[in-house]
Amino acid sequence: MFVVIFEVQPKPDLTDEYLKLARHLKPMLDEIDGFLDVERFASRRAEGRLLSLSTWLDEKALVRWRTHAEHHRVQEKGRTQVFEDYRLRVGEVTADTRPPEGISVEQTRLDETQIGTAKAVTITEMMPDP
Repeated sequence: MFVVIFEVQPKPDLTDEYLKLARHLKPMLDEIDGFLDVERFASRRAEGRLLSLSTWLDEKALVRWRTHAEHHRVQEKGRTQVFEDYRLRVGEVTADTRPPEGISVEQTRLDETQIGTAKAVTITEMMPDP
């Protein structure tokens, strides 16, 4: 299983345009074999900054989305017209306390040259005391 962490800072007054582009892509995303889910979060530290966390069955599913023609068109529009700044990170999920129903988390990248060097991202959702 893989995740894509997409952080974006839309240009001033273009947050709605970014969300409109995301809504436009969602039906196409749902059609990609291996796409599992996506959730969006708003930063509590950086005003206007958004994070999109998408989950994918495997790396091949990511390639299918990355090479989708309409996704390419929207990416270009985002980079040139909508985004003030963005950051994209992709990683393999090595553990999940609550994987999607019917999905087991297994490492699928077994490149021996990478053994012993670990890269990890931990996302924790915390609720403040009332």
